[in-house]
Amino acid sequence: MTRSAFEATFSDFRIVKGRKVGQLIFELPLEAVDAALETLGGVPRPDKDAWVGIARLDLKKAASEAPNADIAPIKERRSFASLPLSQQAALRCNDADFWKFINQTCEVEEGVQSMEGAASFVRIYCKVGSRAEITHGTHAGGRWMTLNDKYEAWLRERNFR
Repeated sequence: MTRSAFEATFSDFRIVKGRKVGQLIFELPLEAVDAALETLGGVPRPDKDAWVGIARLDLKKAASEAPNADIAPIKERRSFASLPLSQQAALRCNDADFWKFINQTCEVEEGVQSMEGAASFVRIYCKVGSRAEITHGTHAGGRWMTLNDKYEAWLRERNFR
């Protein structure tokens, strides 16, 4: 049986000025790409239009239904503040702006230029052996929240200049 639909998240758009059209960009798990391309009739070709319908899904309803074996279930995004502190720290360490913040505002002998460097800095700053030890109600958790608050203030200041 040929499928007629697949799930994806709307992630971006752009205007193609020379052609007076807009492009909508949708993302889906890599494991689901082959099935999605098959549903759409294969790889797009410049000599053949393939018109499709796009509809917004009710995420609560989709979550309660049995998941499709071909497509990973959609996860609702959580706010950054609701994440465990250790997860917040891990996400920040992947952020190049966080590296700049560390280099500009914290006394570090060698500049932070990578995720590993940021992770090392956070472990030293929070006085832990692993970011997993950064939890609410601990000294490390308090130090992380202070550092993160300073980073967010630094970001706000940069954006208003």
